[in-house]
Amino acid sequence: MAISTITTLVSSPNPARLGVSVHYQATVTPGSGGTPTGTVQFYDNAVSLGSPVALSGGVADLFQTYTTVGDVGNHSITATYIPDLSWQASASSPVIQTILKYANTTTVTSSLAPSQYEDQVTFTAVVDGVTVSPTGTVVFYDGITLLGSTGTTLGVAPVSTAQYTTNALTPGTHNITAVYSGDSLYDTSTSVVFLQQVTAVIVAPNTLPSFALIASYSTQGDVNLPAAASLTSVPQTASPGQSVTLLWATTSVAAVQIIGNNGIDPHFDTGILTTQGTGAYVWGNGWTHTITLVMTCFDRLGNVLGVSAQTIVTIA
Repeated sequence: MAISTITTLVSSPNPARLGVSVHYQATVTPGSGGTPTGTVQFYDNAVSLGSPVALSGGVADLFQTYTTVGDVGNHSITATYIPDLSWQASASSPVIQTILKYANTTTVTSSLAPSQYEDQVTFTAVVDGVTVSPTGTVVFYDGITLLGSTGTTLGVAPVSTAQYTTNALTPGTHNITAVYSGDSLYDTSTSVVFLQQVTAVIVAPNTLPSFALIASYSTQGDVNLPAAASLTSVPQTASPGQSVTLLWATTSVAAVQIIGNNGIDPHFDTGILTTQGTGAYVWGNGWTHTITLVMTCFDRLGNVLGVSAQTIVTIA
């Protein structure tokens, strides 16, 4: 009488990614003494995985590597023992083998690090795949704040890149990350944080910022003299190299813009009616700075009207 058998099946690793070899091992255990001989046929969703594998010491091994889009997902794997001599056939219970997309790595770099306030900075994300170049999109973040997203540009396989450019980073430290969306072959990935340092505008120790607000007259009538102008600094006493913020405000019925030492100061805005702004500066040691804000208006006859305000900053 043929001896009964029990066939068990295990897989490793599970889950496994595309491109990783999966080890299927079937063990045939006899109902009584002896070691079963014969072969084992492995099946994937009832489809044969190659030819039957000969038993060795009651064990049959199969190594399978998955590489295509269609391989991604769950696979129902079974093993059927095909006996010889006096053994009975048996089949394993299904093992659900999960196949994941290819892994990849995303890194992010900066075109200018450190940078100054309002410098143009380009962040480049490199997505490094396995076989072909990854497709999809890359989203750039500053901490948890979304900066923007862009599609990948195919490079030399298996690499793709994506870029984001900005000049809106404020002074301080920015935690920049790039998140790759993934595609049909590749999983998502997130870069490690890139620390982008942005410094305030550097002013030489012997240079005082001087601003003049120029207002054009209204075609509907004479420009009224602004009621007031104010200028403050935070802090008023700073350490060498510490950022000092200047805040100015004035009221006018005319369009106003800041004119700095080198023309229109890019750190300030143009406003109508209530005009205010701010700028960050850094000075060296041993200087007491008296900073003057002048508001100048012209009436329709060319007469000059104006108000001014001052603040003192001590660098100690």
